Amino acid sequence: MPQGVGFWSAFWTFGGVGWNEIDVFEIFTENPNYYNMNIHYFPNTQMQGSYDCQDDWAGSNFSNAYHTFTMFWDYFKIIWYIDGNLIRTVYKYHNILGQPIDCNSFQPFTNYILNKAFPVEDMKIVLNTAVVSPLNVNHNPPNSSTDFPAFFEIDYIRYWEKTPIPMSCNKDVIKWSPFGGASVGDEGLLLGGAAVNSGTSATITVRNYLSIKPNFTAKAGSYFHAKVDPYICGSSARLDESTLGVDVNDKIQRLIHNPDTTHKDIAQTREDRILVSPNPTEGIIKINNLNQQIGSRLEIFNMMGSKVASLIISENSLLYDFSSQPKGIYLIKIIGGGNDFITKVVYN
Repeated sequence: MPQGVGFWSAFWTFGGVGWNEIDVFEIFTENPNYYNMNIHYFPNTQMQGSYDCQDDWAGSNFSNAYHTFTMFWDYFKIIWYIDGNLIRTVYKYHNILGQPIDCNSFQPFTNYILNKAFPVEDMKIVLNTAVVSPLNVNHNPPNSSTDFPAFFEIDYIRYWEKTPIPMSCNKDVIKWSPFGGASVGDEGLLLGGAAVNSGTSATITVRNYLSIKPNFTAKAGSYFHAKVDPYICGSSARLDESTLGVDVNDKIQRLIHNPDTTHKDIAQTREDRILVSPNPTEGIIKINNLNQQIGSRLEIFNMMGSKVASLIISENSLLYDFSSQPKGIYLIKIIGGGNDFITKVVYN
């Protein structure tokens, strides 16, 4: 990690329809042996009804040496490690006794308590260092003792996709009022008049399709999430050549042992990649390579979650001027065009 007061280094995942985030770590260098590991789920981009599950941990001075930070995220839990040592586990479900539910104890058509902070959508990996703003009331900006330049040094990043665990599912999930808890099945039907009552959580995951009849309601104060996942039930959960058209184990080996193949398989070429410059900026940024995003909506948020700009992309490049906004960190988000795009911009 960088040394000196005023830097904010982070390793995190971010994305989703609303705001999904897992912080593998956030380290404010005013205290370099202390870091945060958080999860966030905000059902919409205004962050109304947001859910947080935060924690922190004190260790050695992370500015003095390399450390290995690891995070596993699957359907049931999120696990954090430092240098191979288990630090924290967060579960998506608990039973009514408060006991965590993992894949071995999960039973379809059983009511569980849902951790609303648990992220539920796909995300991208982000690593960045920011400079703390003088407007930040919780952490200290650089001072006269801070040396520039400072560096956030990364030795390597590795990413694996776990093979989903097959679940036994009944063919049909049929729900009527009241509807609550977590349900998994091949196919789903929410009958007319069915309702998720205020104060109730309900999730339903189906392999093939979900039919929602007229007059189904999720009442104010309730939580409802529905998802179609083709790998959720039975043997179809096995990621192999018959389901994906590729031998996953072979692909993993090729990605690990052939850096050139890795780059071509998992990264866009520079010509296709959306570019934001300059970053950091003193006011005006230019966003290039937007041809595939024409017709999509671009939105900009400050770090408090407030939307400060929203526009429809109509050409390959555009300019945005931050001069009417306070200095700080902003998120640029583009949804559509086949590839979602999210990045941070620092306005100095």
